[in-house]
Amino acid sequence: MWIRRLRIEGIRNLEACDLECGEGLNLVIGSNGAGKTSFLEAIYFLNRGSTFRGKKAGPMRQEGGRRCFVGCWGTNSSGVEWRGSRSCEKAEAALAGRRKGADSKLDKLMVRLISDSVYLLVEGQPELRRRFIDWNLFHVEPGYGSLVREYRRTLSQRNAWLKAGASGPPVWDEPYVRLSLQLEQLREGYCLSLNKCFQESCGSFGIGDGQVSIRWVGGFDKQHLRRDLVRMLETDRRRGFTFHGPDRADFQVVTRDGVRLGSRGQNKAFGILLQIAASQLGGAKSPRDIWLVDDIGSELSEENAQSLVGMIQTHSCQVFLTALSQPVLDSSKMFHVEQGVICPAD
Repeated sequence: MWIRRLRIEGIRNLEACDLECGEGLNLVIGSNGAGKTSFLEAIYFLNRGSTFRGKKAGPMRQEGGRRCFVGCWGTNSSGVEWRGSRSCEKAEAALAGRRKGADSKLDKLMVRLISDSVYLLVEGQPELRRRFIDWNLFHVEPGYGSLVREYRRTLSQRNAWLKAGASGPPVWDEPYVRLSLQLEQLREGYCLSLNKCFQESCGSFGIGDGQVSIRWVGGFDKQHLRRDLVRMLETDRRRGFTFHGPDRADFQVVTRDGVRLGSRGQNKAFGILLQIAASQLGGAKSPRDIWLVDDIGSELSEENAQSLVGMIQTHSCQVFLTALSQPVLDSSKMFHVEQGVICPAD
């Protein structure tokens, strides 16, 4: 699916706009602070219902604004027209004139973000990498979202039982073990497939010399989870939460001898290549992802940045890329941003 038309109201410093977008590369040109990142944030919000910027950026809703709203009109791979919108108060989507829940379309948009913090996918907290795996599995594995929700409910029930003193039989242990094993199997299997695409992407980019791979680190002993729950019961009861389980899982980007990687520039490149590998894995038959690329040039040479953008274009149906000035790239659309005003380039 790609976004043909985009309407934005009440997002940070952006003036209200109604834009026709291109199916390929959309360049968003403007100076620092003009509103380029806020434009990408609006598209991200449309898909996720949240912002990718930290608390320091302040509230996304424009101060004094009547509403915070993003609407879009698009076309899917079959040529079917669809539309969707999201506001700070509610989300809604529609297909062929019939209203549906947000899950039906907006949540199925695959929006990938490349920002100046993409290196955190490699060197940040394990939770970021678990979310990365889960988000991608949600889009490629039928029923994965339901599995995660059922696991979360069961974990919550077991933790509530622990906080209440863990009296009575451990009725939540059996479903917790069953769901944990299912989750672990899918995550580990996805990581193995991702590793193959990741190594291919590294080879295409000319980095790693075939020595870099993804290593899955499980959150528990799959053979002995039941035993470990019993063994840790008293400790878990005192803490009030379950220690062993999928929420301790992680993956690492390592060299062949097991050494974790290195420089900020290296990790930024590997973070982007992880996203490219996931996109390749998810869109094996045809590119389907929408990419938001912000500030790709920092800590990367111009040659490497352009090479990565070329790889992103290969695995996307639509790209929105911000830049201070027009790069040497063929684009289907170009927009200028100045003091929050976005308009198509002449």
